[in-house]
Amino acid sequence: MSKTDSELFGLSVRAACVLPPSRSIGTENEHRLHTALKYYFQPDPDFHEFRVAGYICDAFSNGTVYEIQTQCLYRLSRKLEAILPVYPVTVVYPVVTEKTVLLTDASGNLLKKFRSPAKKTLIHLAAELYGLRKFLFLPGLKIKAVSLTVTEIRTKKKKNKRKKFVTTDKIPEKLTEITDFSAPDDYRRIVPDSLGETFTSEEFSVAAEIPKRLAIPALNVLKLAGVVIKTGKSGRFDLYKRSY
Repeated sequence: MSKTDSELFGLSVRAACVLPPSRSIGTENEHRLHTALKYYFQPDPDFHEFRVAGYICDAFSNGTVYEIQTQCLYRLSRKLEAILPVYPVTVVYPVVTEKTVLLTDASGNLLKKFRSPAKKTLIHLAAELYGLRKFLFLPGLKIKAVSLTVTEIRTKKKKNKRKKFVTTDKIPEKLTEITDFSAPDDYRRIVPDSLGETFTSEEFSVAAEIPKRLAIPALNVLKLAGVVIKTGKSGRFDLYKRSY
C-alpha cells in the first residue's frame, strides 16, 4: 500500500467522522466504514448517493459507478442488470482482517473492549461472489477487495431481550491492501498454497479456514474462473485440482 493511498484513506476516514449525522449516516443507518469508502473512491460528496438508471448508487466517479457491499452481494443483481449496459460498475467489498470491539451502554459509556477472533479473507469474497456469478467477467464489471482493520461499536439495548448488544457503527482504522478481481486469472491468489495436488471441499474448507458452508460456493466461483476443475469423486465428496 503506497503512502498516497494511505494518506487518501486517512482523509476519507476523517471526512466520514467529522460530518454531521444527517450527512454521514444515510437513511439505512450507514456505518462510517461505508461512508469512508465512498469518500476514498469519490472525494466529492455531490457524487455520493448518485442516481443512475433508476437506482441510487453509492458513488459515481470518472464515468464509473461504485457500489460498496459488506455482505449479501446477491442483493446487487437487479442494480447490476440495469446499470452495466449503461456504465461500468466497480463492486467494493471490505475485507475486515482485524476487528476491535467496543461494548457501550445506551449513553455511549465504554463497558468492555476486546479483540474479536473473527476475521475475513479473500476466500469470503469468493463465496459471496457466487450470488453474482452470472455477472462475473462481463465487460464493465470489476471487483475490489479492500482489506482493512476496524473498530466496531456495539451498544447495549435495554429492551432487546434476544440480542443484548447491537452493532451501531464500524470505524475504519487502517487500509492494508486493495486487491483487484477483473480477470479469471486474478482468482488464483485465492486458492490456498497448502492444498495438495487434489483436494475435496472439506480439505479446501480446512486450508482456507472457512466454514464448510462457504467452501462450496467459493469453489464454484473458482471453477467459473477456471482456476480449479472437478476431477471426480473421493467417497461422497467431489474431488478438485488446480488448473494451472
